[in-house]
Amino acid sequence: MNFLRFRRTAPAVAWASLCLLACIALGWAPPARAQADPRDFPAAALRLLQAEQAAIDRAVVERDRDQFEVSMGRTLAFTEAWDFKSHANPALAPYAACTDAIADLHVVGLCRMLPAAEGCQPSPAPRLAENINRCRQQATP
Repeated sequence: MNFLRFRRTAPAVAWASLCLLACIALGWAPPARAQADPRDFPAAALRLLQAEQAAIDRAVVERDRDQFEVSMGRTLAFTEAWDFKSHANPALAPYAACTDAIADLHVVGLCRMLPAAEGCQPSPAPRLAENINRCRQQATP
């Protein structure tokens, strides 16, 4: 499914943003399983952010929106594993900077490809950078 291929680029970022947020907010509940220790979440989030930022950087350089679809799939799997894909996980509430950074990562990447697109002005990049820095501080013992 190539849902990120659009004829009009302006609504692409807004649509992708809404799609990602809808998947996170309205996704299917994951099956019951043992939950990882929430104190490990900031470090795990940073590993995901670092890996996916590298993938997004490549996608931007290559102007390949299909790579975003694959990256979004990995991100959604991560949110499901940490049980915040379909609802807020109260155990992760202290790490809102990390969950917000994960939610904003792909939006910022698409805005780098399509800076004039709806939802890209003002740029969400400073908020992402701030949340990543706060998440990094929480991951550092």
